[in-house]
Amino acid sequence: MNAYFKKWSLGLLVAGVVGASPAAEVRFDFETGDLQGWRVVEGAFGRIVSDRAREHHGGGPYTKVGSFFLSTLESADGKYPDDRFEGVVESPVVILEAPEITLRVGGGKGPDVYVALCTLDGREVATARGGDSQTLHARSMSVPACVGQPVFFRVVDRASGGWGHITLDHVVCQGRIDEEASARRFKARLREMARAGNAITVERLRAGIRDLGDMFQGRYPADTLLRRLDTLDEDGDPDALNAFAREALVRENPLLNTTPLLFVTRKQYRRDHHNTATLFVSCEINARSYDTEGAFKVLDVRRGTVTTLFAPGPGVTVRDPDLDFAGERLVFSMRKGPQDNYHIYTMTVAGTELRQLTSAREVADVDPIWLPDGDILFSSTREPKYCMCNRHIMCNLYRMKADGANIHQIGISTLFEGHASVMPDGRILYDRWEYVDRNFGDAQGLWVCNPDGTGHALYWGNNTTSPGGVIDARTLSQSHLAIAVFGSCHDRPWGALGLIDRSRGVDGLEPVLRTWPAAFTNRIKTAGQDFDSTVRLTCKYEDPHPLDDRHFLCSRQTRRGEEMGLYYLDLFGNEVLVHAEAPGCYDPLPLRPRPAPPVLPCRRTFEHPNAAGRFYLQNVYIGTHMQGVKPGSVKYLRVIESPEKRNWSERAWHGRASRRPR
Repeated sequence: MNAYFKKWSLGLLVAGVVGASPAAEVRFDFETGDLQGWRVVEGAFGRIVSDRAREHHGGGPYTKVGSFFLSTLESADGKYPDDRFEGVVESPVVILEAPEITLRVGGGKGPDVYVALCTLDGREVATARGGDSQTLHARSMSVPACVGQPVFFRVVDRASGGWGHITLDHVVCQGRIDEEASARRFKARLREMARAGNAITVERLRAGIRDLGDMFQGRYPADTLLRRLDTLDEDGDPDALNAFAREALVRENPLLNTTPLLFVTRKQYRRDHHNTATLFVSCEINARSYDTEGAFKVLDVRRGTVTTLFAPGPGVTVRDPDLDFAGERLVFSMRKGPQDNYHIYTMTVAGTELRQLTSAREVADVDPIWLPDGDILFSSTREPKYCMCNRHIMCNLYRMKADGANIHQIGISTLFEGHASVMPDGRILYDRWEYVDRNFGDAQGLWVCNPDGTGHALYWGNNTTSPGGVIDARTLSQSHLAIAVFGSCHDRPWGALGLIDRSRGVDGLEPVLRTWPAAFTNRIKTAGQDFDSTVRLTCKYEDPHPLDDRHFLCSRQTRRGEEMGLYYLDLFGNEVLVHAEAPGCYDPLPLRPRPAPPVLPCRRTFEHPNAAGRFYLQNVYIGTHMQGVKPGSVKYLRVIESPEKRNWSERAWHGRASRRPR
């Protein structure tokens, strides 16, 4: 083996060397513990180069060569298999000098998981697959037409179900690495992905800078930044463009750099059956899935410095922070370990005066928010009920005084009510899971109610079949505008983001102004069943926080497996990393006062809990599924009650949309 390729086989990239040396054995064996010049060009994976010694199922030895191999299956910490990772990994360019190629391939054999040999224009000329097996089988390719031509290898994983992964090791052929062709092709690939996806481009940056310049004349150096932008080459170093984007749209941005930014550090919640399954209550069937811990940290955006505000210790998790309207006190949920459950706490923004407000045994209290009158609203499992199609415990809305007194229920739907926020008009926006007037798959839409628990009404998405889980919504400056997570029923509480204008309708695509990623707009629909449409997204979002009507913060995957970072978004397509650190960053919250919405008067009569209520019906001919029903044809109304599922049976009944019935 010549010295040039030996350096490549050891994973060392030598800049400025022209690939003109004689043919040698090209071997990608990943024994250096890295990708050896391969790159993830689409999507994201966990531990893409793994040294796992034993198979996940059965415990037999992996049939790899040496210690390391490429895997699209491994979680970021290397502990768990996860078929939900999707993406594409490509090798450097090889000038092929012999037709025979050998490799070892394991994992799936379906149409969406394979290893391909490609010509320089991206055409796939030969493929190899696994055998729906953990075994890495010996495979071969014979491509005489490619001898003397530049080629590269491509690992494709576009499947998220069983055997939705590829394992690869010991790719061997005769030829040489063409480093210059590799650099050109990767640059072109990155440019292609930038234009199609959420990467930084000069055009998007210019629009974002001009927008901030118009907003903050005299406070934002738009002219200087635009002149510097003109000197940057979009086809040049992408790291330089990203660094400039962070300076221009994050550190110099008056929306971000004038106040501290609170966030939560923790691992991503363990994957479970539904997006509501993050509680892992100590008495639940999935209690053992609680395995995280976290802290509150504060970022000085301009300086880029981070300080720890509150780190409660090993095994303790903090989540769901909300700031009062005066900008003085935080309310949040905390769990002190596996034997505890989530309870509501408050403290000052300085991290002092910690006070526990709730403490019920075997009860989870989460998602607390401050109300305009100083009370606290939250979600709780205090009225125990279970998911209709499984055995997970559900939450309803409650409120209490700021000192924890007078806890009372304000939502009594049959399943889950969560992620509440206060709207500009004083009402409450929340996501609601139930099966009234909808099919079983698209589980969650957005609802509103008054802070006293009256006036529950649909906001958007009750009969939108994709996305199947519309959750964690926050309104903008007007109550008919909101940004929300467009998620899936069977996934964690992440997915795409969507900007909704409720004045344009209560279902479907028309009210959706845009999505992140932009291409997800094509998946929004009201027909058929597509309630897990975001599971296969290769970059997922959560925790949206509007800075105003055009600029937002969120948590987003950093492209390092499941790790989440804090990102700045605008309506021009810019998605700029604000901060990232292991194991992940969540719940961005600027620590500044904000105007309080109006305090709505209480319409509820607590003195007569069994008094008759009123149900208002405006026009039976206007509503979902009433197309074609002629006025005057309706003669009767039928009122149907959907009771809660208070317990579940041990044996599963595999009927349609029902499992473990009560």
